Amino acid sequence: MIKLLALDLDGTLLNSQGKIPEQNKSAITKAEEKGVLVTICTGRRFRDALPVALELNLNAPVICHNGALLKYADSLETVAASLLSGKTVHEIIRVGKAFGGDALVSCNPHTKGTLLYDTISDENTPLKRYVEWARRLHGNEAEESILHVQMLEEVVDKQEVIHISFSGTCAPMLELQQTLSDELADSVNILATIYPNLDFTLWTFCRPTLPKVTAWRIWRK
Repeated sequence: MIKLLALDLDGTLLNSQGKIPEQNKSAITKAEEKGVLVTICTGRRFRDALPVALELNLNAPVICHNGALLKYADSLETVAASLLSGKTVHEIIRVGKAFGGDALVSCNPHTKGTLLYDTISDENTPLKRYVEWARRLHGNEAEESILHVQMLEEVVDKQEVIHISFSGTCAPMLELQQTLSDELADSVNILATIYPNLDFTLWTFCRPTLPKVTAWRIWRK
């Protein structure tokens, strides 16, 4: 018997318009009626996945930030959070900026979450589009969900950091990944999203785990 249904968002639960098809909603309801736990497993940050989780009224915590955070959508109760150390945060930002990358710092795991950034380069169109999309998605909460700061290095020590993303053109971002892999060794887990046709690479850095699977096991205990 199936006990758990863990669904990715884009291309799985959501259609190409970012909506939940009615047949998917119906299938989830039927599964829950049979005692199956249904949740979302996604690389998205919690706040970005929250509207979908609330629409579905899921009976299990959302697994987000590539497994670094487990959190209930309705109560905002944090089940587990795997945070980056302050030293690692500063090292990722230092090396990432040296390679011309634009940083996004995801923090505040015990709230809906906050995204911090200080610069977005003119040529980083995909990142600009993401920030614009996130602001539209969060509406009245946009100002508290995405914050532009003067310098990330000056504020991250006061934050609980879940993950850091760096994005930019493919060639320097590949060098960034190789350098951080050498310098940080086993202290981070590095996940990639690469679009060669757009000359765009996004690296996500979080604490080393078996993403999503490990997170779920923590909750089941």
